[in-house]
Amino acid sequence: LRANEARFLAIMDHTPLTVSLKDRAGRYTFVNRALQDYLGRPPEEILGRTLADFRPHIFADAMSAHDRDVIAEKRAIQREIRDPEGARDFLAVKFPVLEDGEVSALGTIMLDITELKRMQSTLVHAQKMEALGQLTGGIAHDFNNLLTAILLNSDVLASRIENPSLRALAEAMRGAADRGADLTRRLLAFGRQQALEPRPTDVNELLWRMEPLMHRTLGEHIEIALERADALWLAQVDSGQLENAVLNLAVNARDAMPSRGRLTIETANVELDETAARFDAKPGDYVMVAVSDTGSGMSEQVLAHVFEPFFTTKEVGRGTGLGLSMVYGFVKQSGGHVQVYSELGVGTVVKLYLPRAHEAAATEPAGAATAELPHGDEVILLVEDDALVRAHAEHQLASLGYRVVAAEQAVQALQLMNDGLRPDLLFTDMVMPGGINGRELGERARQLLPGLKVLYTTGYAGAASVALATDALSSPYVLGKPYRRRDLATKVRAVLDESAAG
Repeated sequence: LRANEARFLAIMDHTPLTVSLKDRAGRYTFVNRALQDYLGRPPEEILGRTLADFRPHIFADAMSAHDRDVIAEKRAIQREIRDPEGARDFLAVKFPVLEDGEVSALGTIMLDITELKRMQSTLVHAQKMEALGQLTGGIAHDFNNLLTAILLNSDVLASRIENPSLRALAEAMRGAADRGADLTRRLLAFGRQQALEPRPTDVNELLWRMEPLMHRTLGEHIEIALERADALWLAQVDSGQLENAVLNLAVNARDAMPSRGRLTIETANVELDETAARFDAKPGDYVMVAVSDTGSGMSEQVLAHVFEPFFTTKEVGRGTGLGLSMVYGFVKQSGGHVQVYSELGVGTVVKLYLPRAHEAAATEPAGAATAELPHGDEVILLVEDDALVRAHAEHQLASLGYRVVAAEQAVQALQLMNDGLRPDLLFTDMVMPGGINGRELGERARQLLPGLKVLYTTGYAGAASVALATDALSSPYVLGKPYRRRDLATKVRAVLDESAAG
């Protein structure tokens, strides 16, 4: 019997579960080592006392109510209970010890499920953000086709109309379309469906170059401090989109400090280990950019929705609710991670973890854009399923001197080439009906015509084409929708002028 008791005690003291026995009055008669550690007391200070002697009454009262139900029903009952003092969640199983059909004592086994609930919450949040990303990306795709036609037409009208009042209307239309294009870019950024050009980037230098812009944008009442780490790694990131993200965070910080305040931007090298999975991040080396303010801060309720598109606490007309959504989508698409810390009345810190680059930073090519639009006389095979966009793109390319052959679907384009068409450039939409997407069309076209130049256009890299289009979307051979006449002219000329190896 003594050996059995020793084995029982050894098992109880080595289990990670908290195990206890209490009498009907709630006084402890047995506690294992896990419960002793949880209460922070040796057994002699626990036995003969109740839970209310050690923990907050709200927690003790919930446990006592659980005890009363077990006594009344004479059966084991399982519940989830939260200890507010330690902000921990437990799965508690209470069972009766019966003697002659009556409850003589109560047993309790508790499992700490705090981390499990946090991981469940993280998973639910990630799934919600993924669903929202797919929805917003789909809307942006259709909207971009409409905006492309509007922008191309308004460019032509604004340049050809001589009547000042009518020209003003055309320019107003172009301005409205530009604002719509900016909105769809933000939606695509949130949905991780924008075309990025990641390259090794010196983040310290980028922030140094941005400082004058931030001073002008934020105003004199905001003190700006840059704390740049020495020997900072290069980040593999689209530098232009990173500038937009940092500026978005800076403007949000300014709005949280209407009177005065301090904005601090800090950089550091960070190594995330396996515990990074708790925060929906991959282990590895990252360049961290932290943007902190001394503003009003956010409540837990606001923090739970802070990355959702169109969610904003600002008054009507002060913001779209897409700033942090865009930052979230951009960093996630770049292979990074975002964390937000905030406290009401203290301020907010947003940390961007950008993947480390293992190559030298590329230098920007010299040269500036000329006032005159690039043009040419080459043959372009245009493939676009949207009739409105196809008609206007064909017209604009022809006005630049190119000879254009248009097709509605990939099958028609392949048939044209099989029939003898020899284009200098294939300009194709990425997402099309008919079973062949733009990426596949480009591959088949190059089988027919090795060395053919290919330029893709897309307003949406949806789930159906993301795997096939990944290489194209991260290359320079993509013209994002909606595009302006200058964008079209510049990109087409650039691709035609590149070597056939492209």
